[in-house]
Order: sequence, then C-alpha cells, then structure tokens
Amino acid sequence: MRPFAVEEKARVGDQAPKDVDELIFGEVKIEDLGVFAKYTGLKVLHLVGSKIASLKGFPKLEKLERLDVTDNHITSLAPLKELASLEALILANNRVASMDEIKALKGLPLRELDLSDNPVQTADKYRETLFEVFPKLQYLDRFDQDGNEQPDDDDDDDDEEYSSEDDEEGEGSEDEDEPGTAFLLGGDAGEDGAEYEEEDHPESEDIDEDDDADEEGPAKKKSKYDDPAGDDE
Repeated sequence: MRPFAVEEKARVGDQAPKDVDELIFGEVKIEDLGVFAKYTGLKVLHLVGSKIASLKGFPKLEKLERLDVTDNHITSLAPLKELASLEALILANNRVASMDEIKALKGLPLRELDLSDNPVQTADKYRETLFEVFPKLQYLDRFDQDGNEQPDDDDDDDDEEYSSEDDEEGEGSEDEDEPGTAFLLGGDAGEDGAEYEEEDHPESEDIDEDDDADEEGPAKKKSKYDDPAGDDE
C-alpha cells in the first residue's frame, strides 16, 4: 500500500488544489489528513481502506458534502463537527462504539449516515436516537425510518461512465500529459506502463524485425505499448 503524498504545488489534471471538488482514493495509506487542507473546494472525499486510525488533524473543509471513510479503524468522530455542509457520512466497518461520538455531530445537516459494522449499532434505541439527533436524516445504515432500503443510483452512474470510456477508446486523450492520481501518489504515471512493456514484451524487438523482413505476410496489429501516444486503456 503506497502512502499518500501531496507536493506543495500539486495539481489534479489542469486544476489547482483549491478548484478540485472531488477526490477518491481506495487502499491508499493516508498518514496525514492535514494534506487535504489546501483542497478548500472539495465537495466529495473518499478515503476507503486507508488504514486511518484517527481523524485528528482533519481539515475544516467548509464545502465538503460527502465523506466516505469505509474500512478504516476510526473510533472518534469529534474532528468532523466543523464540516458545516456535510450531508453524507459513510463510516461502515470502523470501530465507533459510543453514541456520544455520534451525538457530537448533531449540528451537521446529515441526510445519510452509515455506521454499518460498527460496535455502536448494538446501543440501546440506536436508530430511534439517531433519527432524533439528526432531524434531516433520511437514511441510517442504508435504511429509512420505515425500514425501506436506500435506492442505489451508483450502478447507473457507473454504467454511464464505463459506456463513455468505451466510446472514447481509440481517440486521443490529454490525460497522458496531465499529472493525475499517479502524480498525487508521488509516482510517475508512466513508470508502470514502461515496466510492463519491458518485462512482458522482451521479444517485441525481434518480432518487429521479422515482420519488416516479410513484406508479403499479414499486417502486424500495432500494440498500444509500442506508441506512447496510442489509445487510452
């Protein structure tokens, strides 16, 4: 698991930190939550499976509307009480055990709260209490007050995204020239691709020579690894 590192002037694509409104990380170790302080325009932040044991130092992101910290080791929520715009807080599979930790957030405009697989779920009058603490709360642990399951619109969004990516396959992209997530993680976006080419295609040079010599043979299908400016994956 690689640690997360943000350089002082790091950019996401063509955006400066203050203009970024969404950051999503999965299985990336977060050692210092303070690094997100410069992303003052964030509305969505996902830090899933990031080995976070404490939210100490979490910045006051006034525009943050959705925070997903599923699959971590969090016990205390107090640092989140300054997130004045927070509407969705996803804490599934953490270690929150006290109702007092949740009540400390009562000033937040939460509409969605997920504490699935946390010890606090066994507290007396757990659901009844939390719906009272958060007047705007619509879904607790993915169910409303009447026991109706929360609709999942993510699948439709994902299908549209994958469809869009498939449609764009074969067209040129500026992503190769922009320091995206790989840059934020402190790596070179081209390192993995270069390494893959070297290790998995050591014979490619010989194949090219044979194909050039055989003019009457079938045309060789160009590999995406041969041309750095080739199709997007």
